[in-house]
Amino acid sequence: MHGALLLAGLLIAGPAVAQVSGTTPAPARQVAPPAASAGAAPAAAPALAAPAAAPTPSLTPQQERMRACNAQAAEKKLAGNDRQAFMSGCLSGNANAAFKAEGEAKKACGTDKVVWANSDSQIFHAAGSQFFGKTAEGAFMCQASAAKAGYRAAGARAN
Repeated sequence: MHGALLLAGLLIAGPAVAQVSGTTPAPARQVAPPAASAGAAPAAAPALAAPAAAPTPSLTPQQERMRACNAQAAEKKLAGNDRQAFMSGCLSGNANAAFKAEGEAKKACGTDKVVWANSDSQIFHAAGSQFFGKTAEGAFMCQASAAKAGYRAAGARAN
């Protein structure tokens, strides 16, 4: 490197090199801008190319499930503890979420009916019935989820 000196890990350039090395540094070269032709408008600076859009990676199954569960929770207008309970069941793949309180179930079920699902007998009871929310074992569930989980309606005959 002409006109520069590396001293104790520092790069020294210009007049300081002459003092340290005892030589005269070469004068710095200046670059003149390109000449413009007479009467022509000044040349515009070259445009920078826009960065290429990164390809969107495909989502993992877990990310797809998160997206679907978030959409369902938003559709049902869930918030706070109700949203947390719903998301927990949804993300774990447990579509048959059970709720401790009827209000939580109502918010999570949307237009589906809320039933009391007795886990001992595998029977669900409709609102207003004698055993709705009153058996020793059970939880509030959406009727469709209870049926999907294998519960049958009270009074229905087992096959």
